Amino acid sequence: MWKCSFAASNTKNMKLFFVFILNALFISARAQIDTSGPVDNRFIRTVVQIKNDSGFGTGFLIKAGNRVFLATNKHMLGEWSPVDHLILYDSILVTFYTSSQPHPTVTMHVKLKENGKQLSKVVLHPNGKIDIGIVELSGELIGKPLDNNYIDTGRLMSMRIAASFITYGSHVFTIGYPAGIKSFRTNEPIVKSAFLASSMDEDLIVQQNWKNRRGQYQLVLSEGKIFLLDGLIIPGNSGGPVISNQSVEWREINGELKHLTHVKNFVLGIVSNSFSSTGITTVFSSEHILELIRKYR
Repeated sequence: MWKCSFAASNTKNMKLFFVFILNALFISARAQIDTSGPVDNRFIRTVVQIKNDSGFGTGFLIKAGNRVFLATNKHMLGEWSPVDHLILYDSILVTFYTSSQPHPTVTMHVKLKENGKQLSKVVLHPNGKIDIGIVELSGELIGKPLDNNYIDTGRLMSMRIAASFITYGSHVFTIGYPAGIKSFRTNEPIVKSAFLASSMDEDLIVQQNWKNRRGQYQLVLSEGKIFLLDGLIIPGNSGGPVISNQSVEWREINGELKHLTHVKNFVLGIVSNSFSSTGITTVFSSEHILELIRKYR
C-alpha cells in the first residue's frame, strides 16, 4: 500500500503526492467533457437503416424545434439520377435503435405517397442534381420506445465555417450501413474513416457519367456546395452523415494543464455516390439539408 507523508522533510513523497493529485484532477476534468473518442456515441444512434425497393441505405434524424426529420438521399426515397426525373417509392422501411427490451430495434413503415401523390411530409431538393430529401417523422415517432439522440440543426455546419478548421487531407468519418453491415442486436451502424479530398473554400464543379433509364450514358456537371472524400465508401452508406473529428486539446501552461478547446462532432454533409473505381465519394453539404428544413417554417 502506498503511503504519503505531509512532513516537510519528506519532499520526495510530497512531490509524488502532488503528481497524484494533478493526475486525478486531470482525469476528473476530462470526465466532465465528452472524451469518449473521435466520434460521440450519441451521433451514432441518430443514424437509421433504410430499406427501399432497390436495397438498403442510410438516413439520420434531425430535430428542429418540436419537429423530427429523416434526412437521406433522393435515391433512397425513389428511383433517381441527375439525368432522369425522380419516381418516388410508395413507402420505405426505417429501422431505429432502441435499448428497450425485449425489442432492441424498432422498424417503421413510412409512407411517401398516397393515391399516387407525394405526401406533404416529403420534401425533395428542388435542384434536380442535388441528391437530398427529407421526411418529417414527428407524428410517427410519438409513443415509440426510441432512444435516438436527434442531431440538432445547430450541429449542421456550412462549408464556409468548416473551411476554417478542415482542409485537404483532414480526417472525417462516415456513419452508415455499408453492404448492410451492422449490429443486428441494436441496429447500430458502422463508422468508417475517410479523408477530405477537395477544398471546402468554394463551390465545386464535378463531372460524372450517369446511365439513364434507356441505358445511355450522359456526362453531367454538378455544381454547388459539394465536396469529395477519399475512402472506401460503398453502397449502403448512401444517405449517411459525414462528420468532423471530435477532439480535445490540452496544453501545459506555466506548469499547469489547461483545457484549451473541445471541438465537437459536426455534420459536414451527406453521402451521395462514388466515382467508379476511384475511391472518391461525392458529398452534398449540410447547407442543402437546412434549406429543406426551412421550408417547414
